[in-house]
This record gives sequence, structure tokens and C-alpha cells, in this order.
Amino acid sequence: MLMLFCFIGYYWSENPKPVYTQIGNIRIGSYPAKDLPNSGELFFILGIFLLLLSLLLMFIPHITISSENKVLRISRFANKNHYLISFSDITHARVIHLRNHLFLRPSFSTHPVESTRFFTAENTAIELQTSSKTRILLATQRPGELLALLREKVPGLMVLSDGIR
Repeated sequence: MLMLFCFIGYYWSENPKPVYTQIGNIRIGSYPAKDLPNSGELFFILGIFLLLLSLLLMFIPHITISSENKVLRISRFANKNHYLISFSDITHARVIHLRNHLFLRPSFSTHPVESTRFFTAENTAIELQTSSKTRILLATQRPGELLALLREKVPGLMVLSDGIR
């Protein structure tokens, strides 16, 4: 949204005339910062910077899931927080599809309210249930690989639904 604001500010600086609309004769005033030199270019450069930063951040893994000895390790980017799940504690696994995943905020929730959640922007997740009845939600880009790893490491794992190609 901030990038869009910057590009609109740049456009408005290049076309500073007031605008009249046909709907109810609403008037949008002229560009307010006429006296500031190069304000439009500043908006443009800031918009390009935010665009490049957004593209760069798309390639950074926010949450990393790895297998170490007898535990599943979930690590958070740019932080030393990690969460360990013992393979011997996992009893059930279920593949679920998250609805409205565009409006889910990224979560690294280790304090369960309903369940412990780890996701950023995926729409497919694996829900694990431990022997203490704790639910752990892991959103992943590769649910098939994670399910295969769990089947390999957890003897007697009950997979409740396996709808992954």
C-alpha cells in the first residue's frame, strides 16, 4: 500500500491540476507540495525502493522446517527462536487446506490458544497431533515431502487424510 501511495504521489506531482469528477461534483485539489523541489522524484525513488525490497523479501524463507536426530525443528528467520517437536510425541498427521489464506497474518505462535501455528503465506498445511493432544499447524510449500518425512521418522503414524499430489 505504501508503494502504491508513492507512485500516486509521483503521478500527482507530474499532473498537479485539480480534478473534477462526474459523481457528485467531487473536487480533488491540486498537488499540495508545489513549493518543494523534486518531491515527485522522491516519491518515485521511494516507490522503486519499496518495490525492490518487496521482491527481495519474497525469496527469503520465513520459517524453516528441518529434521535433526529425533526431533522436528522449526526455525524462524532473523531470530534465534526455534521450536522442537519430538518424533516420538507425534501420533496423528492430517493435511488441511486453509481458507482465506490471504488474510492470515504470518504466525510463529508457540503459545497455543487453540493450536500452535507456524505459517506465512501458504494455503496447504499439515496439522500434527501429539500424544498430549496438542495440535500443531505447519503450513508448507511442500506438504508431500513433509508427510513423507513424517512417515519415515514416526513409526505407527496415523495419516487422517492424504490428498496431496
